[in-house]
Amino acid sequence: MIAPLLWTIHHSSMEVSEWQTLTCTNDWSTNQT
Repeated sequence: MIAPLLWTIHHSSMEVSEWQTLTCTNDWSTNQT
């Protein structure tokens, strides 16, 4: 049970990182407008 939990946390962390990157890019584009 611990292994799948760690995998889920790791997978979620990568998704969050990608989401934050997209958000930062969108914010930058909005500011440049």
